[in-house]
Amino acid sequence: MRNLAGTTLAIVLTVGAGTSRAQTCLHGSSEAPAQKARRDAAIQLATRINMAQTTTLGPVPRRYRPLEELANIPLTPEGFEVQFHTDGRTYSFSIKDRLDPCRYVVFSDQDKYLYEAIARTGPPVIVPLDTR
Repeated sequence: MRNLAGTTLAIVLTVGAGTSRAQTCLHGSSEAPAQKARRDAAIQLATRINMAQTTTLGPVPRRYRPLEELANIPLTPEGFEVQFHTDGRTYSFSIKDRLDPCRYVVFSDQDKYLYEAIARTGPPVIVPLDTR
């Protein structure tokens, strides 16, 4: 009986692992129109954040403002999550699609370039430090 339970558990774990790898990305060559609209909304949000940060308020040198102080920022698209950080001199943010199995993200900083990426899969690669 114990062997049967172990075999059943192994099958469940194998099937579960296989289905998570078999899921397709929501954004890519076979992107559905609804997913494209969500992705476009995330890119628009990122663009608006960068534009809002170019508006100078107060004395120079520039002080970047927290997200809640920015004007004309659209709502976060459904299923996405925004992380925003500023120390006043710099800022960075990411807009992650929490529904996408491939973990699509849009991110930027005070340089105003927009980046789109998906998470790297596989084991991490650790390069030994030079110990001269």
